[in-house]
Amino acid sequence: MELQAQFQGTLQNQYPPLSQTASNIQAKLPKLVITKFDGNFMDWPRFWGQFTKTIDKNSIPATMEFSYLRELLHTSVKRTKEALPFTAEGYNKAKSILQEKFVKELEIVKAYTKEILGLPSIPSASPKKIGEFSEKLT
Repeated sequence: MELQAQFQGTLQNQYPPLSQTASNIQAKLPKLVITKFDGNFMDWPRFWGQFTKTIDKNSIPATMEFSYLRELLHTSVKRTKEALPFTAEGYNKAKSILQEKFVKELEIVKAYTKEILGLPSIPSASPKKIGEFSEKLT
């Protein structure tokens, strides 16, 4: 019993309870930057994933979300959304227009296939060229 109590005391000194340590830790995270969406089908999953996780799923007013969405679209993609009213309904309409236009699995697959088929051929067994090819393919 005494040995067990001594062991518990040693453990508590080395490893304080999680509730004590978690409140004392303050992590400084870097500012998250979402790259603008330029209309490239291959880039859509990345953009929409980042946008929905960081902006759309937060509890901020729809008009602010709409502002963020407008700022994160390149001019060519933004044009059709600029005429929408700056309201929650306008924001929802903008999201549905984007999803209707870019959530096309076939187009995304075609874009990746074109990119893969456009990779340069390697005429010789050069380790450097094979490494470059592998990096681009990845």
